Amino acid sequence: MVGINVEAARSQANRLSQYASTLNEVYRNLESLRVNLNQAWQADEMTYINAAITQMLNELSVCSSSLSSIGSDVYAVALEIKHEEEVRAAEERARQQRLLQELLSKQQKLF
Repeated sequence: MVGINVEAARSQANRLSQYASTLNEVYRNLESLRVNLNQAWQADEMTYINAAITQMLNELSVCSSSLSSIGSDVYAVALEIKHEEEVRAAEERARQQRLLQELLSKQQKLF
């Protein structure tokens, strides 16, 4: 039986974390662009542009947070599954050991 690959899960979680970091960088760059636009361009349209940028910033923030959370969950669940696999394997070894002891006991009674 092939068990869960915790290192692959860790790698995937790290990749998701990197994506979240990239989105955070995009967020900072977009925020900087908004500040620069507001300093350089005084027009009625800026109300709409600011609203659109704010919406994009909110979406970037949500996506970044989601990616970070999913990454943490992927790794945590992989560890949990690994633990469950180890418990099941230990239970199976114990069961096999009991069966072996029973067989040996029965064999000794026969001779």
